[in-house]
Amino acid sequence: MLSGSTNKEPTAMRLFTPLLVLIALVLCLNAQTPSASVVGRVTDSSGAVIPGVAVKITNLGTNIPHEGSSNAFGDFTIPFLPPGRYSLDASTAGFRTYRRPEFTVSLDQVLRIDIPLEIGTAAESVTVSDTPPVMNTESGARGEVTTSKEISEIPLNGRNFSDLAYLTGGVIPKGDGGDGAYAVNGARADNFGFVIDGVENTQKRNTGAMISPPIEGVQEFKLITSGFAAEYGRYAGGILSVVTKSGTNRLRGSLYEFMRNDAFDAVGYFDVEKSKLRRNQFGATVAGPIYIPKVFDGRNRAFFMVTWDSLRVVDGKTQRGITPTPEMLRGDFSKAADAFGKPIGLRDPIAGIPFPNNQIPASRFDPVTRKLAAFYPAPNLTGSVNNFIAQGNGTTSNNSFGTKVDYLVTPKDMLTFSAFWRPNNTFDPVASSRSPLPIFGARNNTFDLLSYVKYLRTITPTMFFEGKVSFSRKTLFQRWPYGNDKDWAAETGFTGGITNPVAKGLPQLTASGYIILGPAYDLPKIWSYNNYQYAGTLTWIRGKHNLKFGVDFLRFQYFSRGFGDTRGRLTFLGRNTGEPMADLLLGWPNSTSRQLDAAGPYDLVSNYAAFLQDDYKVSSTLTLNLGLRYELMKPPLEKFGAWSMFVPELRKQVIAGRGNIPDFDERIRASGLQQYIVMASDAGLPSTIVKPDYTNFGPRFGFAWRPFGGTKTVFRGGY
Repeated sequence: MLSGSTNKEPTAMRLFTPLLVLIALVLCLNAQTPSASVVGRVTDSSGAVIPGVAVKITNLGTNIPHEGSSNAFGDFTIPFLPPGRYSLDASTAGFRTYRRPEFTVSLDQVLRIDIPLEIGTAAESVTVSDTPPVMNTESGARGEVTTSKEISEIPLNGRNFSDLAYLTGGVIPKGDGGDGAYAVNGARADNFGFVIDGVENTQKRNTGAMISPPIEGVQEFKLITSGFAAEYGRYAGGILSVVTKSGTNRLRGSLYEFMRNDAFDAVGYFDVEKSKLRRNQFGATVAGPIYIPKVFDGRNRAFFMVTWDSLRVVDGKTQRGITPTPEMLRGDFSKAADAFGKPIGLRDPIAGIPFPNNQIPASRFDPVTRKLAAFYPAPNLTGSVNNFIAQGNGTTSNNSFGTKVDYLVTPKDMLTFSAFWRPNNTFDPVASSRSPLPIFGARNNTFDLLSYVKYLRTITPTMFFEGKVSFSRKTLFQRWPYGNDKDWAAETGFTGGITNPVAKGLPQLTASGYIILGPAYDLPKIWSYNNYQYAGTLTWIRGKHNLKFGVDFLRFQYFSRGFGDTRGRLTFLGRNTGEPMADLLLGWPNSTSRQLDAAGPYDLVSNYAAFLQDDYKVSSTLTLNLGLRYELMKPPLEKFGAWSMFVPELRKQVIAGRGNIPDFDERIRASGLQQYIVMASDAGLPSTIVKPDYTNFGPRFGFAWRPFGGTKTVFRGGY
């Protein structure tokens, strides 16, 4: 049994001070609580308030009761209600029992149910079956909830439930080409946050979600667009808060399959043949009580949910371009012409005179680029500016899993454990449109994980503590899968490349106007991202005040290993002969680049915050939402000090540390640049180089006013 009310308890003051100290020692994430509350006022037939009325709200799925009572002003508050179906009973001596057999509360909702009691005995009852108003009467926050019915029944291409966020007013896809997911009310898309079951789910490197749970495991989500309470921080653009399903006393489940197939498609107008498409998305969800006959009966107190989603795709990829003709690859450019059909005259870059008949002798070919040029395919397309079309099959193998356990340990203690993870494997035959040849395709492996433990304690009927610990991780390994298939250096003669087995392979060749040869220059890509979160909040209902206190800590870690250009990149623009392909055959590039070894940051970022929120019932029709949030967002710290930046005030390049270079100081002296370089510690700067800002105070204000006393008209606002 979880209790809540607005009665004044004598023990509250004695408990408050040590508990506030305790919560200050608890490190936490954003203190969002993905639950709902029911508030109201109890009156008699004359409109006079009735204190001391027992109010019980029971979850119809789990049969777990939440109890409270009306205070001296007749008001009651029952917090921490998981979204779902409930019943309400209110009783006191001298009045008939008020009963509402079923109603629904949604994520982050504060539902108002005023209770008029009639004179009689408690054995008599009055049953009310109308639907409570869903209008927000208690806060100035704005947002829209998308229910499980909408999530499961609205057609979605790709079955990504978060696409439904675009149905919320003021939400559009990002359009600035930067990071992020949604642009809300004109804010930057990289100022958007994601939350799952009240824990942080934002990947701060590019402001995407750390993980997206299986769609059948999502109960509902809310996109909060403005009027944030003080417990919400870090994101000015908006927050997508998701609640996953929980088990109930009834075993239930779902099984699904969604299919798309090229058997129902037509051949593309420019395609040689129909592109292949096999898309199958299937999965299942099971939820219910934890029940082991003769061992453990978890009905009414222990519940589970398991969800699984699998995606298998074979998708035809098509890309067009220009490939050199067989004659060109033999050195015969006699038919070469520019875009206007004018013949191109080749000049000998050594002799400075034209090649006879626009033909390059084979003896002049560079042996390395000649072998690399053998990868060019023959033309297979006519009647178009492009003479080549490549068709390959991309593949996706994705499994997404989730599990959740809710356990009512005692009538005052609730534990929740959940974990979601998703391994994903894809192959792109056209390497993100860089080279159209499947031999130069890219394989992409990712792994997403989010796990958490939450603890809710009812300290007194008016005081609650909630603690959370979570860990999430996102990794990526994108590579050319054929780098170790053979000795490419021996086969092509292109020696001196990187020997790291992760990045071995061919260089990238770009002859302007022609299709690209070689794997993408920036492969492999390797990075990992970790979130560490610890949470603790204290809620205290006292008279007309609903107080919430919290402190936040969130630790980000980002590790990246960049192998860009480690295999080398050569660009041919035709500035030597007048034709890029002729430059390539002669081995005369316009530019070359190569990174000698892999490098990348290991960034550590710590965010601290504290907040106070007071929802103050000024009168029966006016509620003020007052809050203050303090945030300390420390600048990124590179773990090994391997970064630097130019500081205009010093007119020098400031270096955070020496990284992992043992002879760093000797190298600086040898470069002769020591007068322009200074260590951060010598300049009086922290190892982050940038000093933290200690003045980030964020006041919050909101109001909800019902001028006519009912729930049909509400004026709301917030800052």
